[in-house]
Amino acid sequence: MQIGRLICFASLLMSFQVLAAKVVQVDINGAITPTVAGYLEDAIHYAEAEKAEALLITLDTPGGLLEATRQMVQSMLASEVPVIVYIAPSGARAGSAGVFLTLAAKVSVMAPNTHLGAAHPVSMFGG
Repeated sequence: MQIGRLICFASLLMSFQVLAAKVVQVDINGAITPTVAGYLEDAIHYAEAEKAEALLITLDTPGGLLEATRQMVQSMLASEVPVIVYIAPSGARAGSAGVFLTLAAKVSVMAPNTHLGAAHPVSMFGG
């Protein structure tokens, strides 16, 4: 009986070690702009410097500017740290630019009652 408890306890300790992995988490809420692109680039550099196991982006965006989106996608793809995009909380969206960020991630996850799309260029000048 004691050996069974010891094995069970050892299994719990091993599972806690997995949960203790260092993950850097950032929130991106709102439009994708050059400022947000810089914020993500800084977060990636920080995660790399800290030797994090992953960078977790909690995302809720209606979309944003094309050049900022391209910069963010390129930073994510070049990252030495795996990037995870989590569309959250419930009710959040990853529209337009958010779709491309989600697709650039190593792993993409959606909270219940969130949505992804549409992904098409939008003119700022109505043309």
